[in-house]
Amino acid sequence: MTRLSESAARGYGKVFDEIAAEYDRRRPAYPDELIDQACQVAGLGSGDRVLEIGCGSGQLTRGLVARDLHVTALEPGKNLLALAGRNLEGAPGLEFVNARFEDALLARDQFQAVFSASAFHWVDPKVSWQKTAEVLVPGGTLALVQYFGLEESRSKPDQDAVLAANYVRVALEDVMSAPYPGPCMHEMLFDEHFLKETGITTLDFAKAMIDEGYHPMTMYFPLVVHGAMLIEPTESESRESVDRFLHVLRRLAEEAKAGNLARFAGAPRYTPRRRMDETAAARKPVLRWHPPALAQAAE
Repeated sequence: MTRLSESAARGYGKVFDEIAAEYDRRRPAYPDELIDQACQVAGLGSGDRVLEIGCGSGQLTRGLVARDLHVTALEPGKNLLALAGRNLEGAPGLEFVNARFEDALLARDQFQAVFSASAFHWVDPKVSWQKTAEVLVPGGTLALVQYFGLEESRSKPDQDAVLAANYVRVALEDVMSAPYPGPCMHEMLFDEHFLKETGITTLDFAKAMIDEGYHPMTMYFPLVVHGAMLIEPTESESRESVDRFLHVLRRLAEEAKAGNLARFAGAPRYTPRRRMDETAAARKPVLRWHPPALAQAAE
């Protein structure tokens, strides 16, 4: 199958202008809470000037105007722009411009924020990022708004994995340490800062997990995080199983902070094989299995 060039693929955006009325009828609006959060992050107040790239029939534009912002709305589609004009007729502080962002004549340093709702990907990336930076005032904000189908069955496993990882984050953030604040994706990353001055390492902590019936998480990766512990509770785990896992980690973290070195030294203790000499294994790896020599029967 022949793959379209990037410029040809971006040309498909023109189809929305050909079905402008149907697009306007079926395209959902953007939640007020989302617009409020974007305005808060951008530090926007009444009368501030903002640019909207690809306003379509005005779904996001309506929310921006309602917050007393002065909006310059770009839209290359003539039919969509005409429809947006009718939808927002008489709205104060609103200027429509029939042009692509790549072609629009815009002064530098004039907008407090640039908004684009499900449209920024239609702009040539060789232009979009640089030109956005040029039209924003110093310290301005680029707000990209995108739909995400929370009820989309095909993405349900991904959502469950992200939810589980953030559940781990919230449940352990008071006893373990994270190198980066805020929400995570499907993996939660901790470091060994919470083990500082305990004499216990990430390796000790992970080996103690084996005695509790859990395979250790990914350790010492990513390399840029000292003593990294990367936990990925997959979408197949129930909340009950995640809670049991969290209970074990909390108890181990608390015992480590209490200085219970004996709990961690030499772990695991209850496995057929005790702790391996990983340094020797790295220096003298045995990469091939050989059957053991059989003892010869006495004559």
